[in-house]
Amino acid sequence: MLVRSFAALLLIGCQTKVVDGDTDVLADTDTVANPDTDVVGPALTARPANATCVAPARPPSLTDATTVRVFPNLKFDAAVQVIQPPDDPTVFWVVRQNGLIVRFDNDPNVSTTTDVLDIVGLVNDTSNELGLLSIAFHPDWANNHEIFASFNTGTAGAPRSRVSRFRSTDGGATIDPTTEEVLLNFAQPYTNHNGGSTAFGPDGFLYLGFGDGGLAGDPLESGQDRHSLLGKILRIDVDHGAPYAIPSDNPFADGVDGAPEVWAYGIRNPWRFSFDPVDGTLWLGDVGQDAVEEIDRVSRGGNYGWNTMEGDRCYDPRTGCDRAGLILPVETMLHSDGHYSVTGGVVYRGTAIPSLVGKYVWGDYGSGQIWSLESDPITGAETKSELVSGVASVTHIGADAEGELLLLTRNQGIRKLVPNGVSAPEAFPATLPETGCFDADNQPLPMLIPYAPNHPFWSDGAEKARWLSVPDGKTISVDATGHLVLPKGAVLVKQFEVDGQRVETRLMVRHEDGDWAGYSYAWNDARTQATLLPGSGLVDGWSIPSRSGCLRCHNATAGGTLGLTLDQLDVERTQSNGYVENQIDELVRLGLLRGAPTHPGALPPVDGDAPLEARARAWLAVNCAMCHVPQGTANGDLDLRVTTSLADSGLCGPADQGDLGLGAGAPVIRAGDAARSVLMKRIGELGAYHMPPLATAQVDEVGVGVVAAWINGLRTCP
Repeated sequence: MLVRSFAALLLIGCQTKVVDGDTDVLADTDTVANPDTDVVGPALTARPANATCVAPARPPSLTDATTVRVFPNLKFDAAVQVIQPPDDPTVFWVVRQNGLIVRFDNDPNVSTTTDVLDIVGLVNDTSNELGLLSIAFHPDWANNHEIFASFNTGTAGAPRSRVSRFRSTDGGATIDPTTEEVLLNFAQPYTNHNGGSTAFGPDGFLYLGFGDGGLAGDPLESGQDRHSLLGKILRIDVDHGAPYAIPSDNPFADGVDGAPEVWAYGIRNPWRFSFDPVDGTLWLGDVGQDAVEEIDRVSRGGNYGWNTMEGDRCYDPRTGCDRAGLILPVETMLHSDGHYSVTGGVVYRGTAIPSLVGKYVWGDYGSGQIWSLESDPITGAETKSELVSGVASVTHIGADAEGELLLLTRNQGIRKLVPNGVSAPEAFPATLPETGCFDADNQPLPMLIPYAPNHPFWSDGAEKARWLSVPDGKTISVDATGHLVLPKGAVLVKQFEVDGQRVETRLMVRHEDGDWAGYSYAWNDARTQATLLPGSGLVDGWSIPSRSGCLRCHNATAGGTLGLTLDQLDVERTQSNGYVENQIDELVRLGLLRGAPTHPGALPPVDGDAPLEARARAWLAVNCAMCHVPQGTANGDLDLRVTTSLADSGLCGPADQGDLGLGAGAPVIRAGDAARSVLMKRIGELGAYHMPPLATAQVDEVGVGVVAAWINGLRTCP
């Protein structure tokens, strides 16, 4: 595959020296030809040295806080909560979605965990939003050793929500699963929006959060149905009654105007709430539909608007909705600004960061951003400030025994919010030559190895060139899925051209903390210089995403990189001197890719001659599977990897994120009828529901046409 005109930039002269009789290449070569046979050899005959094109230090936060990895020897799969038992700062518990709770010592060097409770056999975690979702310690834990767990049971197609009391029979070291006492047990109509938060309030009552029941748009109108437990914050007394009592001051305690357990309603999907330990305020992060995330202060009997409103916007109807009696959010975050799925947090009451005391701190699961919210004590005005970024897939924000904040990620361990400690920010490379990857004329240096995925991601028709760089002494490995795993310090470069003009050069770098981050350089009007952007930008109509926006796709579940898989690279590339070589073989020959990786065959391009289904599934995998995979960042239960069978992909089931006017129960794809398939409305129409939600403002007519033709040709959908 020819890498457009950018390949010409790699024609850089070669210097060689002889060491012990062997030729040692110091830089790139133009053309290597055998004078006897005149056979052109590879333009790059040996791995080029690389002392400069390595990941720069992460830009320091300009706020008073930053994050550090704590307990670096521990990782947890599908982790949803980190919590300490009351009055015991020596240990932490981590709740995993599969039904396992583990304990570990509060020691920075800890490397082992102990199982505390195993209810894997009870838990239904067949969906991204099903499973063991949260626990709460009884306030009198030191004496009664009781915990309360919110989790899902039932089958994949018929989930249930269950809240149970469990007890320890060994002084709090473990929890005995046979002691379960079920408090609540009710059917969930769909597999998403389970909420699942649990916490004891300062009044000693147990508060529980449940989403609207799922699908999209709240088709059952659960949020505004006060007699339903869905779309609510509940409040119960677990110390009286059988199995609980209703507090007398609950707003509908008599059950006449609403279910007696209901404390507040009009909530879509409460993913994490908490009480301010000083003033008792209940703070909630409520996940939005397709446009708005919101933060609420929850009060007795409050109606928080869903599904009449999404955040501070009308939802049903889209305009002119009746806002009478609705409590508007304290803060909103728009998907159009790169936000995705709110993770509610806590009010900071620690001592390490004095400027943060009294501020509410929360995050975004998709973008990796962490914010604080400050209330003016006189005017009541709220001021939102970004604290840090790059904390991808944060599922829980909680306080330790000292009031310091821990940020739990789904699969990447635990980070801690700490004082920044930066007196003067270090300079991050402001131009491409300063990165050490480009020369003074903004042309790539020899250590940048060009590559080209066989099926590129759709980028509104832009032409793209890609390079990778690996630090000296390090190599690339391949994981079990065929994804290339680049070492710390690696740099990926992608350059975009529109109408023959460079508009953006983007660096994805793997910092020394192991996390990936994206940095975009925007080209000036003369196309003579590209300058680092602090956020999003626009060049001749080309939209450049923010750094947090990059992480929406380059997320932890996707491995941080896109397009670097064996099936994307298992194709020949024409080098700058005309030499043709398989890209996998080239990386192995240069000593960049270790081992003997398999050759799975190339992922078919959308405009090739492979079977229609193969091209359609490949397009969906490339453009959607970075989020739509098990434990991915997307809402819903689609698994769009090409290795997943159609029957297991979720494509044949009902669309659980809205029918988009096609009728209740409309399937994601309807065999033989693309026009009545929700998927086609998602990928074929622009607007609030368009997928992918970022990095594109144009429909890929070719790709969408291939997907439509495939659907129209299906006789059945298993």
